[in-house]
Amino acid sequence: MRFSVIIPVYNNPPELIDRAIQSVLSQYYNDYEILLVNDGTTEKKTNEYLEKISKNEKVHQIKLERNSGISSARQQGITHATGDWICFLDCDDYYKNDYLLKFSNAINSNNELDVVMCGFEIVDKEEKILHTFPKDDARQNYIYYGTTAIWNRVYRKSFLEDNNIHFPIGCLTEDMIFVAQVNLYAKQMFFINENLYVNFCNENSTSRKKSFTELSIEKIPFADIELLIDKTSDMEICRDKAMMIRGMLYEQLIVLSCLLTRHIRNTALLREILRLSVHNIRKIQNLDKVVKKWFKNTNGDRNLRFMEFLLMIATKLRVEYCGMYALNRLIGRIR
Repeated sequence: MRFSVIIPVYNNPPELIDRAIQSVLSQYYNDYEILLVNDGTTEKKTNEYLEKISKNEKVHQIKLERNSGISSARQQGITHATGDWICFLDCDDYYKNDYLLKFSNAINSNNELDVVMCGFEIVDKEEKILHTFPKDDARQNYIYYGTTAIWNRVYRKSFLEDNNIHFPIGCLTEDMIFVAQVNLYAKQMFFINENLYVNFCNENSTSRKKSFTELSIEKIPFADIELLIDKTSDMEICRDKAMMIRGMLYEQLIVLSCLLTRHIRNTALLREILRLSVHNIRKIQNLDKVVKKWFKNTNGDRNLRFMEFLLMIATKLRVEYCGMYALNRLIGRIR
């Protein structure tokens, strides 16, 4: 069994990239390849490091001519992967030494698995643990709390290919779309009840510094979200699975909308985002009455009241999703 570890790189500090790579090279399990996807890096020191580390027989660099974004980089990694199982590692994160070993043991115990996932820790620059996921009281229901993180999972490559699961290129929330597709089509998933992945909370990372000022509506995958919502209704899948996918999409819609309303000053664009967000949220939980009541009682600029509206819906649905750890996190964030 061979793992392909995909690490997208774009102008990241060499010391962080090296920590990620060394965490793979020090694995107790040895049958793997590291695919460094150089997404058009322009930093001289970073390119020099990538050339140097690629001399290791375990490490292969995939050079992209220009920066195309992390979705494209990850997709290129999947295309070039020779392993049976696909892993993702962000270049400022790292694996614990038994990450691949524990995953290989789980896979060997059941050859019907499509996806295997584990818990993870979020640490600061001093290695202090800020959060663990999921919380101990949520582990028995891990599938409902899987978040949209892609990097604490491994995926059978043939499963991704057979179901045409891929990252949407050039849009926001690409992880959400990918994970929702995975959850929709996976027949068997397994959870390793250990925190094997370490997520580094880097305040200077590209994802935390995104500017939405010039964002176009095409960058937001509302059509993909709506399609996934419809599939959970049309396909013959279990109710729990459909609720899990819808809950995940619902959470991310609210987070995305809140994020955009904080940053975008284009009133026309905000109004369109509001319309599309509400449309998808209504499809998820049939919130017609709630939405109509909000519109009726709102005075002045509706966009300025959007945060309050989203909080109201989140609070309402908290009762209906009373066990959902992800929603509790969401409500805490909005407040």
